[in-house]
Amino acid sequence: LTGTIAVAAIVSTILIPPTRAAVAGADTAINAWDSMEVGDLPLDETLAQHTVLLDKDGNEFATIYSENRVNVTLEQVNPMFIDALLATEDTRFYENNGFDVTGNVRSLINNASGGPTQGASGITQQLVKTIRINNAKSPEELAQITSRSYGEKVKELKYAVEVERVKSKEEILTLY
Repeated sequence: LTGTIAVAAIVSTILIPPTRAAVAGADTAINAWDSMEVGDLPLDETLAQHTVLLDKDGNEFATIYSENRVNVTLEQVNPMFIDALLATEDTRFYENNGFDVTGNVRSLINNASGGPTQGASGITQQLVKTIRINNAKSPEELAQITSRSYGEKVKELKYAVEVERVKSKEEILTLY
C-alpha cells in the first residue's frame, strides 16, 4: 500500500502541472474564441454574378464573361459534380462543423515546419472567404482578408462555425 501511495504521489507530481497548464491554455483559447468579434457575414446577399475589374481607386472599368453566371438550386447541379467537389475540396464536409480539424492541424504543422505551403480550407471556409472578398469595402480590407496571417485564418474558422450553425449543409453547398 505504501508503494502504491508513493507511485501515485510521484505520478501526480509529474502529471498535474502540465495538465493544469494544458487546461488553462485551452480555457484561454476558448475564452478568446468566444469573445472574438467577427461581425456579420452577409449570407443572404447574392455573390457577384460576373467578375468585375476595378482600377487602383476602386472604380469598375471592365467585366469579364460575355454571359453573367446565374445562381442555381442544388437540385440543378449534377450529383457527380457534387461528389467530385467533395472528393477534391472537403472529403469530411458532412462530418465537420465548419472546418476540418485534421486538415487544419496538418496544414499548420507543415507550414510552420517550413514545408511547401499547404491549404486546408474546406467548402464552408472557402465560402466564407469568397463572401468576405466579395464584400470587402476597400483595397486595404481586401488585402487583409486575402493575407495568409494566422489571425485571418482564425477569423475565417470562426465565421465558418457560425455559418454551419445557421445554414444546413445543402444550403452551404448551394451558396458555394
